[in-house]
Amino acid sequence: MNMPEPEPGIGGTSEDGLILVTIGAESVRPTVEESLDHLGLREATILVDLDIPKYVQAGAWDKEARKIRNKNRRWVENPRFKRLHLFYRGPVVLAPLLGTLIAPAKPLVVYYFEGGRYERAYTLERRFLRSDD
Repeated sequence: MNMPEPEPGIGGTSEDGLILVTIGAESVRPTVEESLDHLGLREATILVDLDIPKYVQAGAWDKEARKIRNKNRRWVENPRFKRLHLFYRGPVVLAPLLGTLIAPAKPLVVYYFEGGRYERAYTLERRFLRSDD
């Protein structure tokens, strides 16, 4: 009998990888670490902790997008990780890059910050992207 896969973001295992990206502010890592227990992700591995503390100036977006792409690409291609979890703080202009890079290959669980901790927002995956509902 096939058991259903656990809901992404709940009951995280060593097959779950965390991606932390902060642009223009202090790192989200301390807040993410405080949220791991209630998200069920204590066993997950932090794969990327990218912190760009200064605001990205006009004309530098391409350089920063390449940096983010390069830091994340190897984890998207790594078969050990079945799901990736995104904790992002920064300009909206760079966030779609991560969804475009990751969602076609494996589920990407996206989180939002509210009330002093992170909460699960939604999961991007191939089925979600192609659905008509």
